[in-house]
Amino acid sequence: FAILMPLTAVPQITLLYSTKDAGSLSLIMWVLYCVGCIPFLMLGVIYKHWQLVVLNVLWLIVQAIMIVGILMYR
Repeated sequence: FAILMPLTAVPQITLLYSTKDAGSLSLIMWVLYCVGCIPFLMLGVIYKHWQLVVLNVLWLIVQAIMIVGILMYR
C-alpha cells in the first residue's frame, strides 16, 4: 500500500497536465496535504519504519507535481 496509495493521484495528475486547466483545483489543499505528510515522514525516519518513509516520500513527490502543475496552469 505504501507504493499503491500515492498512485491513486495519477489520474488527477494526468488530467491536470493533459488539459492544462487547474481552475477546479485548490492550491491550498495540496499544500496542506504536503505539510501534513511531513510529521509522518519524520516519524518514519525517527522510528526507522521504512514503509512510512516510502509512503510519505512518494506522497510528497505526488503533491509537489500537483502543486507545480496548479501554479503553472492557474
